[in-house]
Amino acid sequence: MSELATLEAAQENLRIREGTAHQQIHATRSSKQVMEVNADPTTVIRSWLRTRPHLKAAIWTGLETNWEQTRGCQFTPDNASLYISELMHEQALDPTRYARAREYIQNAPAQIQTRVRRMLRANGLEDAKLPAELFETKESDDPCNTPRLCRLPRP
Repeated sequence: MSELATLEAAQENLRIREGTAHQQIHATRSSKQVMEVNADPTTVIRSWLRTRPHLKAAIWTGLETNWEQTRGCQFTPDNASLYISELMHEQALDPTRYARAREYIQNAPAQIQTRVRRMLRANGLEDAKLPAELFETKESDDPCNTPRLCRLPRP
């Protein structure tokens, strides 16, 4: 959820938090598209958004993977876990790199559970305790298992 008054301000807030370019922040309104992106996720998100009249828009970071270019191998949960293990062992050499990776993983909403996160938890990396008011609770008839991160006031 965002307390910011406009969709543009919420997008800029997400861009700054993600440390990315404006072009990587995508959004959709329940009534029209903002910043066209791959239609498949946008269509699904817009459909979900239309069932929630109290939500005006949704924003998300649409980064493409660079795993194969930077790591030289295919992304798999095992390779991701190995990468975090390498960062843990090398954190004395580059503490910022490990801290950023740990923060990114730990601060993902609890609703986002993947095999990688389960593997990392099994190795002692705990999820951050995020305030419950950041997210709406999942409705029983909601087929979407994602957090609701952007609630903008309707005009």
